[in-house]
Amino acid sequence: MARPNILNGESGLSARDKINAIGRFRGSFDASSDLFPSDDVVAGDWWYSLNVGEFDGEDWPSKTIFIALDDDPGQDETKWRLI
Repeated sequence: MARPNILNGESGLSARDKINAIGRFRGSFDASSDLFPSDDVVAGDWWYSLNVGEFDGEDWPSKTIFIALDDDPGQDETKWRLI
């Protein structure tokens, strides 16, 4: 039997449970410093930006979601996913 897709409603999970399955929400942060969050970051942790920031040579708008792909990703842009 195929594993249910938690993001398209097949799982029967609530919206809150779906978000928690993705990773730990860490809050908002000030992206204007052009630095990724750096306080005790674990893969799957995610934030949203309060304002515009420049990452990977590109401006990203406020409310961009930043997801850590690795534990302690630091400022390595390859270890973050921005959506």
